[in-house]
Amino acid sequence: MTELRIIARAVLSEYDHDEQLNMMTEEAAELIAAINKWRRGRIPDSEIISEIADVAFMAIQIAESFDINSVEVELLKKARRQLVRMPLGYNKINALNETGHKTSCDLLSGSSACSCGRWML
Repeated sequence: MTELRIIARAVLSEYDHDEQLNMMTEEAAELIAAINKWRRGRIPDSEIISEIADVAFMAIQIAESFDINSVEVELLKKARRQLVRMPLGYNKINALNETGHKTSCDLLSGSSACSCGRWML
């Protein structure tokens, strides 16, 4: 289990499920607002990054409160579906391999982690 998941579980033990769902909608709204401001050149990239991190951490918490394994399976399905829709999608992953990391080896065959452990869903 990753450190983020451990921390998410600790946070969840402190707060009510409905409170966290409300917080997720709040954080998502803040990200939407930040994206709009960024598009107009009113905020730096760092503010978008911070809002993305808020939403991502809330998403991990919400996933933990439901069934994170099912969420991971669904996430991988959606990622693969997007890859198939892209022209030369799998070739793009193979091109990433040229940087020295074997991303397509296990990830594309259905595993939730590649053999080196770097990529994990």
